[in-house]
Amino acid sequence: MILIRFPSTESKRLALACLAGQFAFNSWAAREMLVPEDALMADIIGTITGLIGLARKGKEAADALKDSDMKMHIAHLLSDLADLKVKCADLVTENNELKQQLQEAKIEKANPPQLRGDAYYFGDDGPFCTSCFAVNKNKVRLKKIF
Repeated sequence: MILIRFPSTESKRLALACLAGQFAFNSWAAREMLVPEDALMADIIGTITGLIGLARKGKEAADALKDSDMKMHIAHLLSDLADLKVKCADLVTENNELKQQLQEAKIEKANPPQLRGDAYYFGDDGPFCTSCFAVNKNKVRLKKIF
């Protein structure tokens, strides 16, 4: 969760209108709001999408005016906005992967491996290959072969 302090009551009211019904959040009278990280990324990507639409309208207007310099600047703007949108999507993916790794690390820390004989056990779950887990953090189950 991220705490946001708004510069004005009006800016907070606009943010509330965007988030209402889409994300869980807490809001206080002191122009502060606590929102999940996902809400910010969704808002950023939505803003970029809106900017791309505005830039396209600007390009259409420049086409009508036959202004080649304006067309070139708007083409660069569209390209930069598209790159920014891709980078934001990559950040969302990376953030989700990091959250998953953090969750797995918390689970592992709460239930560390215990060496019993030549194998690792996680609580009563096991046996697992010691070198597989020590080197790659892979839980490879061992089976007895008679």
